[in-house]
Amino acid sequence: RRRSHEPVLLFGDLECHVKARTAFRQGRHLPLSPKEFELFRYLMDHAGEVVTREMLLRHVWKLSFDPQTNVVDVNVGRLRRKLEDGFDSPVLETVWGTGYRLIARTDAAGG
Repeated sequence: RRRSHEPVLLFGDLECHVKARTAFRQGRHLPLSPKEFELFRYLMDHAGEVVTREMLLRHVWKLSFDPQTNVVDVNVGRLRRKLEDGFDSPVLETVWGTGYRLIARTDAAGG
């Protein structure tokens, strides 16, 4: 029995196709750079959790120190635009003083 089963991470209306290195929102392909994909993949692995800048530097940039640059913020900003432009709800939230978190539409809607 051979079955090609590609791991797909799902969260809200986001999809991360790990082997194909592709990202989708509401079924629409999101053209991500290799680094943006790594960032997206890490956030999807920790969807709903707060991810600190230090975690991103360690796991996405493979740095064990803070280079004292805004590399994380710049790349998160680019990724946020690609995830949110043309859509009606935010999915990438800044947790001030801590880091970032992917949120599902149901989380964002106050009840």
